[in-house]
Amino acid sequence: MLAELHGKLENHMEDELTGNVFGTLRYTAFNKILKPLLKVCIRPKEIAAVIDKINCEFFGDKIKFWSYDKMGELDLLMTFDEVIIGVEVKFLSELSGDDQLEREAEIVERKAYGREKILLFLAPESTCLEIATADYRKKILDEYGVQLCYIAWEDFLDALKILGNDAALNPYEKIIVDDLIKLLTLKEFARFRTFNLGDVAEISVDEYFNFGKENFMTAKTDENIVNAAAVIRKTHENVQKFLEHCKNLTKKEITTYELLTKDFLRFNSDRNFYGFMYGSFTLLFKRNDDIKNIVYGIEVSVVESHVKVMKYFYNDAFDFQARISPSDIGNYNDPLWKFENVTEGDYTKIELPLDVQDKYQKLSKIIYKAIPLSEITADNVKEKIFDTFDKLSVL
Repeated sequence: MLAELHGKLENHMEDELTGNVFGTLRYTAFNKILKPLLKVCIRPKEIAAVIDKINCEFFGDKIKFWSYDKMGELDLLMTFDEVIIGVEVKFLSELSGDDQLEREAEIVERKAYGREKILLFLAPESTCLEIATADYRKKILDEYGVQLCYIAWEDFLDALKILGNDAALNPYEKIIVDDLIKLLTLKEFARFRTFNLGDVAEISVDEYFNFGKENFMTAKTDENIVNAAAVIRKTHENVQKFLEHCKNLTKKEITTYELLTKDFLRFNSDRNFYGFMYGSFTLLFKRNDDIKNIVYGIEVSVVESHVKVMKYFYNDAFDFQARISPSDIGNYNDPLWKFENVTEGDYTKIELPLDVQDKYQKLSKIIYKAIPLSEITADNVKEKIFDTFDKLSVL
C-alpha cells in the first residue's frame, strides 16, 4: 500500500484493495474502527442494529480472506459470536455470473450455525444501486435467510474522514485511518461536493485550447499553460464526479428521470491526446412517462463555467437505445452554438431551421437554462438539475 501511496506503482486489482483495507484494519480493535464504520455506512440502515450486537476488540482470528468453498470464494468471512458476515468486494470488475451473490449467500447460510447472517456487498455506489436492489435483497432473504446489505466505497471514505478526526484514536490508529483515506482517495472514491473553479477563471480561452501536442511532447511551453493544463485535468475529474452523482440520483429513485447514456458524452476518448482538453460534457435522460419525442440533457461547460439544463424536442419518436453513443455528441452540442439563441426570462430557446432538422435526427427545438457551476453543490443537485427538468417539462 505504501508504494502505491507514494506513486511507485499503479494498482487496479480488487484483491489488492481488499487486502490493503481489511488486512490493515484487522490490526486494530473492531469496536474502535471497523464497527463504527460499518454502522454508519451499511444499507439498509436498519442492519446497523445487527452490527451493534457485535462486541469485539481483537478480531484477527475471526476474519478469513478468500477462503475456498465449492460454491465460490468470498473475499472476506468474519465470524463473530453473534453474527457472521460474508463480504464481496468490487472495484472495477463486474460480478462473476448473475448468481454470484446467491451462491455466496448459500455459503454464509451453511457456515452460520445459528448466528445472524449478513452478506455485505462493497462496491462503488453506482454498482451497489444497480445490483443490491430491494427486490434482489428480498429474494436473498427469502431463499437463504441472509440479509443482503451494501456499502458504497464513497460512503466508506466519507466515514473514514469523519473517524479520522476522532480524538479517541491513538497515534497508531490515526496513521492507519489516514493511510486508508489516502488510498481510497487515490482510487477516486471521493464524492462530488462542489465546483471550485477559482483557478479556472484565471485561464484564458486561448490558453485552454492552444496547449498544443508539440509543446506538450517537447515541454516547450510556459508555466502558465502547464498550470492551466493541470487545473483542467483536475476540473475534468470533478465534472466526472458530478455526472456520476447525477446518475446515482436517478438510480436512487428520488427523481422521475431515467438515464439514457451509460457514460457522459464527449468528442474525444481517453485514448486521444486532446481528450483531456475538451471543455464540454453531456449526459442525457428521459422522463419515466416515456414521451418518445422528448430528451432531457445536461451539458457541463468547463470553459464557460456553467451547466446547461436542457429539453430537446424531436418531430418524430426518438430511438433512444439505438441512437445514443459518444460518436453522436454533435447531434446534441452543435445546435447550442450553430443556431440563434433567444433568451426569454430564465430560459433560452433555439429553433432549428427546417432544412437542417434531418441532420440532427429531426430535432426541432431546444430550451435550456444556464446555471453557474459555482452555484451547484452535492446537496442541491436535485433542485438545480432535476427540478429544472420538471419546470422544462411543462414548457
